[in-house]
Amino acid sequence: MLPPAYPPVTLKKRLYKKIIFRRVPKSLYNMIKHQITGIVLAGGLSTRMKSDKGLVELSGKKFIEHILDVLRAVPVDEIIIVANNPNYDRFGYPVYKDIVPGCGPVGGIYTGLTFSDSPTNIILSCDIPFVTAELLHHLIAESKENSITIPIHNKNSEPLCGIYKKECVSVFADAVYKGHYKLQEIVTLLNTKQIDVTLQPYYTNLVLANINSPEELQNYKKLLNEN
Repeated sequence: MLPPAYPPVTLKKRLYKKIIFRRVPKSLYNMIKHQITGIVLAGGLSTRMKSDKGLVELSGKKFIEHILDVLRAVPVDEIIIVANNPNYDRFGYPVYKDIVPGCGPVGGIYTGLTFSDSPTNIILSCDIPFVTAELLHHLIAESKENSITIPIHNKNSEPLCGIYKKECVSVFADAVYKGHYKLQEIVTLLNTKQIDVTLQPYYTNLVLANINSPEELQNYKKLLNEN
């Protein structure tokens, strides 16, 4: 017998209403306000980095602080962090451990969507510190009719930077409990829209760059003249 798709939520949830009012396209404002949760995935093993990626420093901030800054700039109504490391408590947002450990990003998305109260959710991996609010605004604007909306650049899709509707949670629950952990395959089961962002004015080679190893980190620091 499989565990229930929606395990009881017994943890006390603190609601954060820290909306930073910045200039947001008028067409997005009503959609964003009180409807979007930012979910930061920081529960990976960080095998190549050899330390917790979200806590690695770049340009004077932890990776996760770069991500949190962008989510506050969108703005979103609520931010939650999916992590198994208690050190993430220091950032002032609710932190939830993986409901089912060891399932990779699929398990992280399942956990985040389970604890989210919002119909629309921004899923961001903690290892893309250059992501911008402009990119997220674009994805939000394109997400109305889709279960998942993710960017493509240089023919590569980025499912760990996308808009995921709450309705997806049952599919991710099913995948987790059946041992299907390939995210690229799961997104094809849903109404997924892929947006080529390469020609957008906000796009640079850095926007969707993920940093997975100390060598990659040093290369980006050199690019930013931090050495």
